[in-house]
Amino acid sequence: MKNEHQSTGLSFFKNDDYSLALDEKNNIYISSKTILNGTEFEINFKNYKIYIDNPFFLDAIKNHVTLEDITMSWWADMEFSEEVYLEPFTLISDGLKIIKDKRSVYELKNYSTQLRSLVIENNIQAVEEGGYFAVGLRKIDKVIVSQIYAEFVLYPLLKIVMKTSGFLNTVNTETLVLSSKDENQWLEFKETSFWDQREEHKMKKVAEGKNEKYIAGKSESVRNGILKLICAFGNSDGGVLIIGLQDGKNGGEITGWQIDQQIKSLKNKDEFELTWRKWVSDFIDKFSSLELVFSFDNIKDKEVVRITVPPRKVQYSYASLSLKSGTEKIYTRSGNQVLEISPGEIGKVFKGRFL
Repeated sequence: MKNEHQSTGLSFFKNDDYSLALDEKNNIYISSKTILNGTEFEINFKNYKIYIDNPFFLDAIKNHVTLEDITMSWWADMEFSEEVYLEPFTLISDGLKIIKDKRSVYELKNYSTQLRSLVIENNIQAVEEGGYFAVGLRKIDKVIVSQIYAEFVLYPLLKIVMKTSGFLNTVNTETLVLSSKDENQWLEFKETSFWDQREEHKMKKVAEGKNEKYIAGKSESVRNGILKLICAFGNSDGGVLIIGLQDGKNGGEITGWQIDQQIKSLKNKDEFELTWRKWVSDFIDKFSSLELVFSFDNIKDKEVVRITVPPRKVQYSYASLSLKSGTEKIYTRSGNQVLEISPGEIGKVFKGRFL
């Protein structure tokens, strides 16, 4: 990202993650070595709006939010009142996208120690009246308001983007575009979700050799592999699985999901989704099942299934997979691989997230 401006202003706010500076023209800038690579961006106060419209900044967040999403409104009518009002919100991730949260900004317990002190020292009243945040100021004070804006909007946004950019970028990319990419931390391709042509061929030959009736759809290895993947995606950063598409190592051919329709429980779109949600609920848990997002998309005249697996919510703890009664295994994603986590590694792998 290009650094267009290097302010000569003085820093008036600084913590371990970002700083705010005021220059001689009363312009305010935010910068962060850990999140913004040291680049400074001006916080604008125009037409009763607070926002950043730097094109490089907007380009960095375009797959997650729009300019409108990060714009906070304020107003003041000095003829009738000596107060400035903000229309506050903060930004949070719901697992699939970044959304506005207008409730938690009214609870002091959600503020950092520095912002709490700022609010108390300046007699800023956080009162939920008509959705407005009353600021006891005679005029707009950029120094104070920029700290509120930075903590409520910019800082959570940049943390979420930095932490989840790979997953959110994948989620917000069209299936056709994803189909041309290589498998990675957040993307996996499978030719089928259940049908295993090679194993079915073997089992048919064995049955014929024993003069027994061949019953199709008995191999569960492909399904079990996908259950491991869903468990791993949830325990990691989330991911997208596309069924009906070979990975590049196998030619990258678009096969479509219709091969799975040889299985009775997967014979149509509704049955496919219901069956997969039940398998995930039965073998992982209901939380993983409910969070899945299914879509059926066309790529070059072939229909594929796209399953989005959001990262596991903290309150649900980590997911485990039970394919056999009495046995639980835990998986995580590393690059384009699914790794099993041993009981002794749980504390190290999930410390700071689930533990």
